[in-house]
Amino acid sequence: MKTNEMIKEVAERATDIIAVEGKKVSMKDVTAILQAYSECVIQNLVENKEEKIPLYGIGNFTAKHVGAKDGVSAINGKAWHKDAEYQLKFTIKKSVKTLA
Repeated sequence: MKTNEMIKEVAERATDIIAVEGKKVSMKDVTAILQAYSECVIQNLVENKEEKIPLYGIGNFTAKHVGAKDGVSAINGKAWHKDAEYQLKFTIKKSVKTLA
């Protein structure tokens, strides 16, 4: 599924859920909401690495610490180093792990 198709489907389903006469959720509304959500997830995890940010009904975003690494290139024999960092991690809820 492409991004535009997904946004269109979310807009249609949200319109059905709201079910207010004459009120439609536009693709522009959905795009703005998804953009705001992704910015919120990243900003909150940058500020607090211990926080869990839920994605309703699917799982949680967290920050995962990855330690520093050193090694030697198998190609040219030069030493390399990568600093420790935090990476975005998503954990799926057990209830939706298997699709039926």
